[in-house]
Amino acid sequence: MENFEYYIIAIAVIIAGVFIIKKITGCMIRLVITLIVLGLLAYVGYKTGMIDLIITTNGKTV
Repeated sequence: MENFEYYIIAIAVIIAGVFIIKKITGCMIRLVITLIVLGLLAYVGYKTGMIDLIITTNGKTV
């Protein structure tokens, strides 16, 4: 009977681990997709001239 309890605990730990990994992975995927979309928006904005980067060197615009 003692082994049966260990199997139940092992199954519960596996289910909890899968649930936690699923939650973390979903959040990370949303973060990566958001960063990619923001990068694309910044790229398009820069290429269309909506975002203008001013680079200065020693007080002079380059």
